[in-house]
Amino acid sequence: MIRGRQARRVVLLLCALALVAVPAAVAGSATPIVSSQPQLAAMLPPELQALEQKMGQLQINSEHYVQTLSTAIRVTIGAKHGRPRAHTKRSSSRFSGEVNLSAAEGELTGADGQPKDIVIGSTAYLRIAAIARHDGGRPWVRMKDGNAALLFPDRGGSFPSLEVNAGGTGSYAQLIDLLATAVGPVDDIGPATVNGQQTTEFAATVEPLKLIKALSPKESAFLDAHQLRQKLDLFIAESGLPVRVVTNEEEHHHGNYSSSSVTTEITAVEVPVVVNAPPAKETISQAQFEKLTRRISGSHVTIKFAG
Repeated sequence: MIRGRQARRVVLLLCALALVAVPAAVAGSATPIVSSQPQLAAMLPPELQALEQKMGQLQINSEHYVQTLSTAIRVTIGAKHGRPRAHTKRSSSRFSGEVNLSAAEGELTGADGQPKDIVIGSTAYLRIAAIARHDGGRPWVRMKDGNAALLFPDRGGSFPSLEVNAGGTGSYAQLIDLLATAVGPVDDIGPATVNGQQTTEFAATVEPLKLIKALSPKESAFLDAHQLRQKLDLFIAESGLPVRVVTNEEEHHHGNYSSSSVTTEITAVEVPVVVNAPPAKETISQAQFEKLTRRISGSHVTIKFAG
């Protein structure tokens, strides 16, 4: 069976890529679509407005970055001597990536130095080491309709075709749009040094779900009732480059607590990117993977890699 971290990666990929089908499903429903989009106009500090203009002029084709994902879960598991006991579990994963949009290729590598995700042209490869023992030692799944832009994590969102255009331009348009959803004041924290580079730090609370478009009135009402808010820390260089982007989500429920944060740092831009496809003998097709998962789990699984 596919277990642990590899299983979570598959589940997360399936959940994220399932969003690609939302516009078609909504368009084909009998429920009318909301034609007007929400007006997003957050009040930004003057210095952020100036740096955001510079960010909107950037046209970056390639970059190297590092990304850290951290989670913490606290669960009340019972009572001892009349008092509840809380158990906290923390985890952290670090990745490095390189992407070249001009060549439509990118690669994401784990802390162990092993590539995890590869995109070359319209073909994407996902490494799922746990399935290797079920398919003759082949850990790579080859998928259709790959998109190198999905490996540009610092640009704000993953599926621009599903998001409202809130006025963002340039390579980091989605990040600019995300800032437009800020709730309350955006704080100018001041100068900060990131990996030896001088930046200015800003802190905001944003609502990324406000950027989803093509929603029915019922879906829009549901999102209004279940608002997702993220804390955003943004470190911008004088050139307008978002050198570090940190997002954090927290949830409290009946004494239980969970948090997740993603930190992305750009280490270089407009740099050479070299990406190689996995060996053919270590690769199975998307159809073979779907057949394998049906055999392992007894249920049908469909994966699409699309942007």
